[in-house]
Amino acid sequence: MRQPFLLLLPLTITTFSASCDRTSEPPQDVPASELAPATFVEALPETITLRALKEVPTQPPRYDMETLTRCPLRYEFAAETSIMAPEEFSPTGRALDLKSSQQGSFSAQVEGEHWALRAGTIDRFEVVEDERVRHPGLAADALAPILLNADGSGLMEHDGPTALWSAMGEFPGLTIFFPALPTEAAPGSKVTWNPRLHQRGSSSEVEARRGKATPPPGYTHPKPQGTTHQTEVTLERWLDLGESRAALLSAEWSTGPYKEYMSSSQGAMPEPVHVTINNTDTYAATYVVSEAGRVLFAHVQSTREQQITSTGDMPEQHFFITLNAQMNLVQGCDDPVLTSTSESSDLEADEATRAVNRFITAIKRNDLEALHNLLSPALREEPGSRVILETLRAHLQKHGPNALGHPELPLDLTGIEKGHRMELAGASTHLADQDENVLVTAYYTEPIDGQTRITGLGADTSSRTMLWEVLEITEKRFFYKGNP
Repeated sequence: MRQPFLLLLPLTITTFSASCDRTSEPPQDVPASELAPATFVEALPETITLRALKEVPTQPPRYDMETLTRCPLRYEFAAETSIMAPEEFSPTGRALDLKSSQQGSFSAQVEGEHWALRAGTIDRFEVVEDERVRHPGLAADALAPILLNADGSGLMEHDGPTALWSAMGEFPGLTIFFPALPTEAAPGSKVTWNPRLHQRGSSSEVEARRGKATPPPGYTHPKPQGTTHQTEVTLERWLDLGESRAALLSAEWSTGPYKEYMSSSQGAMPEPVHVTINNTDTYAATYVVSEAGRVLFAHVQSTREQQITSTGDMPEQHFFITLNAQMNLVQGCDDPVLTSTSESSDLEADEATRAVNRFITAIKRNDLEALHNLLSPALREEPGSRVILETLRAHLQKHGPNALGHPELPLDLTGIEKGHRMELAGASTHLADQDENVLVTAYYTEPIDGQTRITGLGADTSSRTMLWEVLEITEKRFFYKGNP
């Protein structure tokens, strides 16, 4: 009877020893590339080594107004779109392949009862013969601020729809970057999310009322049209970001086919034209959300198959549209911030456009104090704040209310040695009967004593960098055509 015991004893000891050896070895780290999207890993600070979190937190991330109040945030985003159409269904009669992108920034902080997202500069690029061409974009604060209510697991827009939240077009807006958050912390937890994406133009009334949009007199704003999408957001895993923790979320969904409708305005066509747009959308998204409920990163890809028919003579059109969009948190408080997504939009550029906008507003309101605070110390001294205000008021009286340009639609915004140069265009009523009846005004800004200030401006009927022939107010020259 002893022999079986002797045979079993070595086996038992061997098994026990092997088991001890396995549990005493440190767990193997999973490569960062397998834990999160490569674009997130690449955007992390070099001081952070991404790892899987060993212990799951007891609470899931939440959109909490108190937490959002403590920490103003700044994000940057980039959205690349491609629109393709076969020759037989193209509006031009030729195969279509258009590539463009939008890059911009926005601030996010609590204002009153709402979490407010305010747009910075948004640049637009188009690919022409494999070259990226920059087009005039939108200046900072040109769009109505997005006002959001937070209920823990989701964000809801107040007084919308605004363009930047859900009605931008092929890139729907920022709403796709802020998913619903699961109500449980365990990996595999899910929550239903119903983002509503609006047809371009649906934000017209809100943008005219709260933004800088100025529709023509008598314009009737279209009724907002939108489609509610439905998906489930899944908490895939928790990530160790050094001194903070974050949840990796994912969502995939398809919507459609669904229809949108458009009609020609009355009198625009001999017979009213009614357009029907059939869309089928597919989305795939990944998010990284800190334990405190701040979205650190979002990456969204989508495809749309679109068919357009009408009651008029317009032929049937088919489009295949793709979107690749990303958002990074670039300024925050407790959580790590990521590198920039944008090659051109930055905080100083945003402040430059805001300074020019406030400067033009101060002139139109005849507000000497506001104008004085925006001028550089040198211009305050010579020719002086009051002289500058009186001169520019006379300029507007002579050339009309748009003579100083439209700050929400800059022709150009360029970084220079100490600040920025911004070009605006505006029609001149004084030159209305001439071939060159648009004034181009160049504004120069520079950060001085912690505030972006106006250091000079010049106006002419064409773009130039010196010796303007209509107006020049710089530290080197004060000139206004028509001054006695």
